[in-house]
Amino acid sequence: MTSIDAGVLYAAVNRTSPNFAKARALIEELSRSMEVVITEQTLIALYSAIARKSPDDASRVIRYLRGNPNWRIVDTQSSRVLMNGIWQSVFAHGEDFASIRRRRLVQTLRQNGVSCFYTDEPDAYLAIGFEAAVPAFA
Repeated sequence: MTSIDAGVLYAAVNRTSPNFAKARALIEELSRSMEVVITEQTLIALYSAIARKSPDDASRVIRYLRGNPNWRIVDTQSSRVLMNGIWQSVFAHGEDFASIRRRRLVQTLRQNGVSCFYTDEPDAYLAIGFEAAVPAFA
């Protein structure tokens, strides 16, 4: 299974992004694949980024992505158990919000069999042991 980070999706809809063309091409290629998993967490992050400028555009984009009949929209299973482990790590290491978000996303992706995760920040995911992170704009 393959997944896509919110930063890559945002670049695909933001014409001013320096990675717009690459991101758009990647999304168009993956839009026909039945091997794509998108997490609700990713959609929330994308909605938040777009809605800062236009809530209407944000709604339109999320509706479009959720409507792709080839993609699976997923959320984490056993959220309380998952978050207990993440919070223990936060308490022990004092991690920031971005790290908490990444750890939760990684667990959701692992639960759904993702082995390829296109992201604009692969080093951050590799640093927490998620080997499936692939640079989206290399």
